[in-house]
Amino acid sequence: MRLCSRALFAALVITLAPTTVAAQRGKAPKTTPKPPVPPPAPPLTPDQERAVKLFVEGRELLGKKQYDAACKAFTESQMLDPAVGTQLNLALCYEEWGRTATAYRAYVEAERLALERNDDRAEAARQRITSVAVRVPHLHVVIPSTVPPDATFTVDDVPTERPQLADLLLDPGDHVIVVSITGREPTSTEVVLAEGERKDITLKVPAAPVTTQVVTVTRRHKGKLYGGVALTAGGVGLVTVAGLVALGARSDYRSVGDRCSGGVCSDQEATDITNNARGTANRMTFVAAGGAVLVGLGVVLMLTSKHTVEETVEVRGVAVTPLIAPDLVGLSFGGSL
Repeated sequence: MRLCSRALFAALVITLAPTTVAAQRGKAPKTTPKPPVPPPAPPLTPDQERAVKLFVEGRELLGKKQYDAACKAFTESQMLDPAVGTQLNLALCYEEWGRTATAYRAYVEAERLALERNDDRAEAARQRITSVAVRVPHLHVVIPSTVPPDATFTVDDVPTERPQLADLLLDPGDHVIVVSITGREPTSTEVVLAEGERKDITLKVPAAPVTTQVVTVTRRHKGKLYGGVALTAGGVGLVTVAGLVALGARSDYRSVGDRCSGGVCSDQEATDITNNARGTANRMTFVAAGGAVLVGLGVVLMLTSKHTVEETVEVRGVAVTPLIAPDLVGLSFGGSL
C-alpha cells in the first residue's frame, strides 16, 4: 500500500514538473516600459561657458553685497548668453543696490524675455515691477520757450530726446541735465532726487552769443561842464547886477540935470549927486566887464567839455541757426536785441 502511494506521488511529480517549467518559460514577466533616453545636450560654446562663470561670480558678489561688481558680472553674462534667470538676478542686484529706476527697467526686460520664451517666471517679474514702481523717482523737466528746436539735451551724460524730459525715471541721488545750443556755451541744471519723489524743475537757458565791438562815443568832462555852467551863471549875475546899479546911478544923475550945465552944478548937493552917479557908473562898468569875462570863460569850458573816446562794448545779437529736418526747413532765431 505504501509502495503504491510513493509510486503514485512520483508519477504525479513527473507528470506535473514539465508542465510547470514549460509554463514559466513560455510566459514573459510583466515589466514597466522605460521612457526614451533624451539625446545628450550639445556642448557649451565658449561664450556660454563664460556666461555661466560670470553668473556664478555675480551670485557670489551679490551675496557679499558688492553690488557694483555683481551687476557688472550679470550684465556681461547676459550679453554673452541672454537668459531669463540672469536678467532677473541683474534686476535684483540693482534693486538691492538702491538704483530703483534701473531695477524697474531690468524687471520689465525680464518680463519681456520670459513672455517671449514662454517662461513661467514672467509672473514673478511682473510682481517685482509692481513692487519697485512706487519707489522710482520721477522728474518733470520744464523747457523755457526761448530754447530753440535744435537744442540738444543730456541727462547724466546720456543723450536724451526732448519729449523724454516730460517724465524722466531716474535713480535716487544727484543728476545733471545739460542744454546745448549752437553758438552758445552749454549750461547745466543739477537736481537731487529721493526714492519715490516726484519733482518739477526748469532748465537754465544758455546765454545769447556775445560779441565785442569798438565804437566811438561822445562824452563830457563833468568838471569842465559843471565849472562852465557855474562861471556862466556867475557872470550873468554880475552883468545883471551891474546893469541895475548903473541904471540907478543914471536916474540920480538925471535928477539934478537941471541944476548942472557944462559939467558945473549950481550947488554942492547937485555936485555930490553927479559925482556919485559917475563913480557908480564907472565901477559897474568894470563889474559888468568882469561878468562878461566869466560868461565867456564858462562858455569856453562848456564847449570844451565834450570829447570823443573809443570804447569796447558788448553786442548781444540775434543767433540765426539753420533748421533741417525731414518735415521742416527754416531758420531759428535766438538771442536778445
